[in-house]
Amino acid sequence: MPSSVEEEIDRLYGKPLDEFTAARDALARDLRRAGDSAAAEEVKALRKPTVSAWAINQLARNERMKVRSVLVGGEKLRSAHAELLGGGRPAKVTEASDAERKAISHLVSSAAKILSQAGHSPNESTLERVASTLRAAAVDDEGRLLLEKGRLTRDLDPSGFGPLGAVATPTRQRAKGAGRRAKTADRDARRRRKVAEEKLRALRAELSELTKVAADADARVGAVRRELRAAEAEAREARRKVERAAQRLETAENELAQLRGR
Repeated sequence: MPSSVEEEIDRLYGKPLDEFTAARDALARDLRRAGDSAAAEEVKALRKPTVSAWAINQLARNERMKVRSVLVGGEKLRSAHAELLGGGRPAKVTEASDAERKAISHLVSSAAKILSQAGHSPNESTLERVASTLRAAAVDDEGRLLLEKGRLTRDLDPSGFGPLGAVATPTRQRAKGAGRRAKTADRDARRRRKVAEEKLRALRAELSELTKVAADADARVGAVRRELRAAEAEAREARRKVERAAQRLETAENELAQLRGR
């Protein structure tokens, strides 16, 4: 597809969500009139993003550095898991997970503002989908590309850490001269490897759950903060009304005192 068409598609995914379908169809018609039927068909087949995917696409345009932090954090998380398979430190997994969580928390807060400004409800469910899609995209090759380009059309599932589940376990080291390797040592190696693999699966499941819990907590904190700001605004307005009412009451009392003194 020509670079000019790619640029038009980029602009398409940056438009307000309710303008997507009309803008997509108009672009497809223009391409067909220009004689590029293949590109027109590809554009016509583009899916309208979900609300949460659209919000993430806007983050890719407005929060490039933070999105880059999530992508880098996802790569570090994959590397930390691979090192853990080879006997690496669990602390590296924790560090990478913490860094990724902080970046995602910032982006979820930004997504709430983007959604609100565009007239979409930044409810807890939508923000949870934003967080889970960011986590999934950070460790999935196709998801990383779509996130970086800002062309997501659907929510992604972070279960299993994407391609982390495809990381191969280390193969058994072959001894020099297979015939001299003792059977007892071979059984012991298999047992240790099995124990290590079970431990890793348990750690993956625990980390996946804790990461989701942390993201959910961050989303709830953001929701509470928004409610608090709204309540503070209501309180300020109520105080202003009290002050105006008190002034009117004082004026009325003065007028009545003057009338009684006549």
